[in-house]
Amino acid sequence: MKKLLFEMTAVVVLVASTVSAHQGATGVVLERMESMTELSNAVRTLAQMFDGKIARDHGVVRNAALVIEANSGENITHLFPLGSSGHPSEALEIVWSEWEEFSRLASRLQRAAKILEMTAAYEFTESEVDVIGLRRILGSKQPLDAAVVNSFSARSVFVEINKTCKACHDKFRQ
Repeated sequence: MKKLLFEMTAVVVLVASTVSAHQGATGVVLERMESMTELSNAVRTLAQMFDGKIARDHGVVRNAALVIEANSGENITHLFPLGSSGHPSEALEIVWSEWEEFSRLASRLQRAAKILEMTAAYEFTESEVDVIGLRRILGSKQPLDAAVVNSFSARSVFVEINKTCKACHDKFRQ
């Protein structure tokens, strides 16, 4: 539980730092910053819910999942054209030199958001088996099987969303 709280806190801190970064941004850099802000607001809402700070609501989970899905995968990678780094962007040059990894994380986030949307109506608890199976599916390109996906908890999917955001920020963001 402490680990989950730490990860959620890290996401909230990352969200707070994005607000000041928007000053002076224009064009595609501003677009991606706005997209990332939408994404981080959805993650923050989920963090508050799974941390017990706001009431658990399956509709809120579903809506947050839709926002995350809309701001990930190719919906976000197209906002990183070559040459769009430098101030006020917080994207590091490694985004473009390791594009395949960056794209993989963006796709993983989108797939996790789709799974979260599908699991939103189910329980919030998780098990170790749940986490192992979820990680296997997140790394796959196979179509999502509703029967399998429905065995995951929204909470375990959220943990993987957090880990994916953190992995991308740790490697590709100032």
